[in-house]
Amino acid sequence: AVGRSEFAGAVLDGKIYVAGGFGAETRFDRFDPATGEWEELAPLPEPRHHLGLTASSEAVFLAGGHNQAENRAQANFWRYLPAENAWSELEPLPQGPRGALGAAVLDGAVYVCGGSSVDLGGPATADLARYDLTTASWEQLAPMPTAREHLGVAAIGGKIVAIGGRNGSHETHA
Repeated sequence: AVGRSEFAGAVLDGKIYVAGGFGAETRFDRFDPATGEWEELAPLPEPRHHLGLTASSEAVFLAGGHNQAENRAQANFWRYLPAENAWSELEPLPQGPRGALGAAVLDGAVYVCGGSSVDLGGPATADLARYDLTTASWEQLAPMPTAREHLGVAAIGGKIVAIGGRNGSHETHA
C-alpha cells in the first residue's frame, strides 16, 4: 500500500478496494483481510482524488472525482472487472462534472449523490442519479433536500442514505 488522503474505498467479495487520492492519484489497490496482503491492480484510467467508489456483486464503479492538474471536477464513470483486472469507460455522469460525491449500489443500480461541481471549494450540489446496471443507462432523480459534498453514502435496509457533508468549505457542514 501507499500513503494517501482523499481517496475512496469499496468492498467486493470480502476484499477492500482503494482508489486514487492525494499522493496516489492513479493507484488502485486491493486489500485481503484474510491474508493481510495488499495487491496493486490496474491503474485508474486517469488521475483522481475525491472520487466516488462503490461495488456491485461483480464490479467496482468509479464516479467523477477531481483531476490532479487543476483539482477540477470530472464527469467520467468507469467500471473495473476484477476477473480481467481492467477498467472500461461507461456513459458519463448525467449531472455533469462532480467531485467529493457519494456512491452506493442498491437493487441492480449505482446511485451517485451530491458532490462539488467545479473544484474543491464547490459549489455543492443536491443531485441524485441512478445508473441501471441492466440497461446501462442513467436516470436523473429528485434531488436531495440539502446540497452537499464530502458526504458519506451507503445502501442499507433497501434505501440509499446520505450522511453529513459540507457546502462551501471545511467550516460549513450540511
